[in-house]
Amino acid sequence: MTVSTASSAGILKPLLLACARRDCDCQVFLTDEGVRVLEEEALANLLDSLGENAVACHDSWDRYGEGAKCRVTLGSQTNHSEMAGAAHRIVSL
Repeated sequence: MTVSTASSAGILKPLLLACARRDCDCQVFLTDEGVRVLEEEALANLLDSLGENAVACHDSWDRYGEGAKCRVTLGSQTNHSEMAGAAHRIVSL
């Protein structure tokens, strides 16, 4: 999943929970204002549980993270490209 808007938190959370229930492999890349979904504690915990499969764009985090420590792996658009290349389906939020 690619998350580029903060307002997608309400959609992302149930999608992640559904993936967990079905034991689906899931990767999430947060970019632009999408990194702000990490402000919601429960969602940040879900994303943190994905380990290396949840990546936030470091440039976006520098811009919108307000100096806080990022709860997921910081990466780049290269990470996003790798995720997209390995994905069977891509959901953009």
